[in-house]
Amino acid sequence: MDFSLNDHQKLIRDTVRQFMEAEVRASVKEMEKGEKFPAEAIKKLGEMGCCGMLVPEEWGGPGFDTVSYVLMLEEVARVFTALSTALGVTNSAVQAPLLLFGTEAQRKNICGAWRREKRSAHFV
Repeated sequence: MDFSLNDHQKLIRDTVRQFMEAEVRASVKEMEKGEKFPAEAIKKLGEMGCCGMLVPEEWGGPGFDTVSYVLMLEEVARVFTALSTALGVTNSAVQAPLLLFGTEAQRKNICGAWRREKRSAHFV
């Protein structure tokens, strides 16, 4: 069995790593010390497609695989664990029940809105 990452997975990993190093790392201590929520970083990660990664295409998402999702979370957590928790809540704790148990209308409207508006579900 081949456990190598495919090119798309490598691209996601490398893109998120580069963003976290260039855009977030320098402000982590300041945000933690000031007890500030990383709203701007989440917005930018959402614009990169990190919110709603597991939502299937038919409901407005990209339909990424679980390995791509975990690679994204690992790269975020490597720099700012609290930020990865917020993204995990968005992609797993909130969206997963909607995808599994929501109506077709809920899936299209709610999951699609997260993708279109590139936002997190941490306030739901």
